[in-house]
Amino acid sequence: MNKKKILLVDDEIILRNTLTDMLTLNNYSILTAANGEEALAILEDWIPDIIISDIMMPVMDGYTFYEKIKDFVVLNQIPFVFFSAKNDKEANDKFIQKGVELFISKPFKLEDLMLLIDMKIKKLNTNKKH
Repeated sequence: MNKKKILLVDDEIILRNTLTDMLTLNNYSILTAANGEEALAILEDWIPDIIISDIMMPVMDGYTFYEKIKDFVVLNQIPFVFFSAKNDKEANDKFIQKGVELFISKPFKLEDLMLLIDMKIKKLNTNKKH
């Protein structure tokens, strides 16, 4: 069975490393980026099953990153999850209308994030079978 691939985008290195360790232990293949610009470079050669991104990051924020990937047919169907300490309901609602799957507020429990990722991956697997 192939490992499901996750692109994790966050400028907080401790959070990136913690999530990478946890997801790797749960049999996911993970690549990480510190901002949207790094993530776009990764996406040139590697297509994940799901993207999890912070919103507030230097260089290129999560909103801009999301808008840029939606311009590419190969990338615009990838489930996209935002997590952020910023609680901007108006912006969040706008991006949910544009196709963002979910917003998770920081701080969050690692177990809750794992459950949400597992649910998204199972949904992907179900959709691919039909």
